[in-house]
Amino acid sequence: MKVKEVICAAGRSGYMHRDLAAIKSGKAIADGSLYKGKPMSPGFTHIIEPATIISVMLVLEDGQIAFGDCADVILAGVAGRDPAFNARDHIDYVRGEVAAELCGRDVAQFKPQAEDMDRYMRGGKRLHTAIRYGLSQALLHATALSRKETMAEVIAREYGSTIATAPIRSSRPATRTITDNSTA
Repeated sequence: MKVKEVICAAGRSGYMHRDLAAIKSGKAIADGSLYKGKPMSPGFTHIIEPATIISVMLVLEDGQIAFGDCADVILAGVAGRDPAFNARDHIDYVRGEVAAELCGRDVAQFKPQAEDMDRYMRGGKRLHTAIRYGLSQALLHATALSRKETMAEVIAREYGSTIATAPIRSSRPATRTITDNSTA
């Protein structure tokens, strides 16, 4: 099954970006849940601002639609992470250049498609982590739809693992419950 068309839409994420450098500098003035002051990290227009996404929809030859959301992390730009993702800065080339790379791809297998898009370079650099994340979601969903499998089945088959049939025990020690307050 091949990708026939790529549709992209910008939207809001479910969290806020926080400019940690500005907050930790001591120059940001707390104002309820927000901060007054100037942002310090690249890509920020405010110290705390709504995060955005690009929803990528892959229309398959049979009319099914696979979805993936290009979203980043709350503390973007910290500890070597890509800077805060803003949909307006990326949507045009995702709709054009990246969509052209996806159209016509056979999605019978997930892993080679995801690896190829993970290596994709634009201007000598890898795509923003948020875009790679959303594309891998959409490609995984597309493979699952084309093979009439769950996404978990696709991952298990292509990465040589098995799907658990019972709850997986935690490696963390169990928490002790105190029932008698006199021993606490």
